[in-house]
Order: sequence, then structure tokens, then C-alpha cells
Amino acid sequence: MLDYMKLLVCDLENTLIKNMSIWEKINKNLGNIDHELYEEFINNKITYSEWCKKLSFFHNFIKSNEFFTEISLYEIAWNNMKPYEGAKEFVKKAKEKGYTTLLISGGIEKQSLLASEIFEFDEFIPTNKIKIKEEFKIIPCKFGFNKEKALHNYCKNNCIPIKNVVGVGDSDNDISMLEFIVKNGGKSFLINPSKRIFFKNGKYYVKLNEHEKEINKNITILNNLPLKNYNKILSQL
Repeated sequence: MLDYMKLLVCDLENTLIKNMSIWEKINKNLGNIDHELYEEFINNKITYSEWCKKLSFFHNFIKSNEFFTEISLYEIAWNNMKPYEGAKEFVKKAKEKGYTTLLISGGIEKQSLLASEIFEFDEFIPTNKIKIKEEFKIIPCKFGFNKEKALHNYCKNNCIPIKNVVGVGDSDNDISMLEFIVKNGGKSFLINPSKRIFFKNGKYYVKLNEHEKEINKNITILNNLPLKNYNKILSQL
């Protein structure tokens, strides 16, 4: 085992870039606000594959995709790419400290590819792919929104011990990955937690499956300006 290998794995939206979810922007552009389907998915009432299928079917049924093209999708991804102050430097300095850098986002593949180029990540794990030709179709990625499974497989395939992994995220779909890292001796940082994560009675909780789950206390939670958060993380690498 190559014990010297180190990995920094990052989420994208509201971790490195500031903007609404690219899914919200896509749905808004198509004339649909996908709150109900997303709530069903996030609360495990429908599977990831079912969510992809139902959302694709809905857009094709109302023909909201008639004027939605590959160019439209690229424009949305490009316009959604507004890095926080210090975000690019954060990834660069981590690489200078000897870390391989990996992007795992729950967005779309085009956005991950674009972000990988802008931030100069060593690699990114492909996520949701949208096909727009005769119909609008979301093609499920191998790991769905399961970032923990994606990271586990990446580290296994690249012989990287989890204890050498540092994870950074902000939302409910990052929690299982961040907890997986700290449970195996690595470091995890939850920065400026999203609305599904809240503080109560001296502890942080995440709302999952319509229930409150206490977040692993070994995850470091930072609530500062992004630049300060990045510097804090760098000081611990």
C-alpha cells in the first residue's frame, strides 16, 4: 500500500463556488421547479434512478425542452461557476503540500468537467449526464448521489488509505462521505453548512429521511468567510 499518498476531496457548489444549485437553474430554465421530486428522492421515497427517470419524463411530457440545447446547458454551467475568494488558491496550495485533488459533485458532468479545468483538480468523478437530442434525458451516474461509495471506490482503486484523506463539503449529501472519512482516521471539514444542517442543544444535526441525525463530532465545522475557512483547513494539512 502506498501509505504516503494523500488526497483532498472537495464538493463544488457552496464549497468552492457561490450560486444556487445547478439543478435549480436547469429546472427554472425549463419552466419547472423540481421541489417535490427532489424531496421524494432526498427522503428515500424514490430511488436515484427513479428520480432521473421521472424528471426526464416530466420535461418531455410538457415539452419544456424544445428550446433547451447543449449550448443552453453549457451556458448554465459556465454562468454558475463563480469561485469564492481564495477557492482556486486553496486547491493549488493543497497540491503544493503534496495532495492529489479530487472533485466529487452532485451536479452535472459538464459542470464538473468545467470546474476541474478552472480549479485544476487532478481528477473528478463523473456525475449526472444530461443528453439533449431528440429528448431530454438524465443518465444516472454509477454512484448516484452516494459520494461515500464513490470515494471508497476511488481510494481502493488508487491505493490511497482513508486515513490520508481530507474531505470538504457543505451539505446533507456530503455528510456520509465526511463521516466515512473521519471514522477511518482521516479529516473532514463541513464549511458554512447548508439549510438541512442545523445546531441544537450544543450539537449539529442533519435532516435526513425526515428525521434528525446527529453529525459525527469528529467532523470540524467552520462558519467563517470562505477564505478564512480555506486557510484554517490548509493549516491542518
